[in-house]
Amino acid sequence: AYIGSKALFVMDSGGGSKQKTVENPIVSAKVSSQGMVAVLMENKKKYIFELYNLNQSETILHTFETKVNDGFIIDYDLSPDGQNIVVSYLTVKNGISRSHVVFYNFNNPKVDNNYFTASFIYEQTIVPQVVFLNNTIACAFGDNKFYTFSVQQTPSILFEPEQEYDSEIRSVLYSDRYIGFIFDNYEADNKYKLYLYSPSGKLELEQPFNYDYNEAQIHKNEIIFRSDREVTVLNANGKLKFHSVFEDTVYNIFPTSRWNRYTIVNSTHIQQIKLSGNGKGE
Repeated sequence: AYIGSKALFVMDSGGGSKQKTVENPIVSAKVSSQGMVAVLMENKKKYIFELYNLNQSETILHTFETKVNDGFIIDYDLSPDGQNIVVSYLTVKNGISRSHVVFYNFNNPKVDNNYFTASFIYEQTIVPQVVFLNNTIACAFGDNKFYTFSVQQTPSILFEPEQEYDSEIRSVLYSDRYIGFIFDNYEADNKYKLYLYSPSGKLELEQPFNYDYNEAQIHKNEIIFRSDREVTVLNANGKLKFHSVFEDTVYNIFPTSRWNRYTIVNSTHIQQIKLSGNGKGE
């Protein structure tokens, strides 16, 4: 989507595209893994959400509005099945900031398309990112804590840590299985420290490391670090699976359906590498 315009474009994995013109200026758009599209628009003193399945029709499936007075929308996400939306609102009153993490469900609309199901308020906290890990679990990343929610029927808190972060977050990672954080590590020889949690809040891994990286991601049971010319892959237990330095700049790395093969996108071409028994690419 072109932000501020009324033109919506959706590309599919096969290279095809769909186009839709909406009635109000677009703020942002999110696409679920099943092809549902949630469009956030703004019109004077209200926000408008519209839900589409452009693979089937251009007709609006669901729509609802929230007032700007309800709070400034920082982020939102659509569940993979397109049935739930989670929204992070920020309000400031008397110098005190409050974040509202609000859930909406499209299965059982009430009067006047009121899809609201639950709201959670956090004082003096900003929640810049909310995501669905899967259809039934959502995560809110605050500036001092993270929270997970069970979204089955009425949303409820699944996990809330007792302590706040003790330093500033460098990177946030997540998948349907794990939630990860990388912090600067000032107390040892290693530059960084990785913490990996389950959605229920169990600490699965605490791992210091020295890999320089521009991007980190979680895929299934692997943590992948990428810098300009270097790629490192760890298993979720912290064991090194793969490390290599490339001659050309690496723009991206994609795991394939086979556990020992990856697709590398560099400055000159796309290549597939196969890991040997010693953790090197072939």
